[in-house]
Amino acid sequence: MRIFSTLLPPAERRVYKAVTAFFVALFFAMIWPVYPVFSRIEPRLLGIPFALLYLIILLVLGFCVLLSLFLWEDRKGSLD
Repeated sequence: MRIFSTLLPPAERRVYKAVTAFFVALFFAMIWPVYPVFSRIEPRLLGIPFALLYLIILLVLGFCVLLSLFLWEDRKGSLD
């Protein structure tokens, strides 16, 4: 895979490492010991229990990061 190539320029490698670190942090934000901090029904925000809203926000953040990575790769032409 291109992502794990040692031939990548340092700037590209930093981007891929940052995205990988973000998704590892996102994974840990969805499991114990972080998730129980947010796993409450009250308060309800927009009629949604707080625990569900927390997961929705994490999902949207993950989508935005992947979309940004896709657009960045597409702009620099590395989707060959």
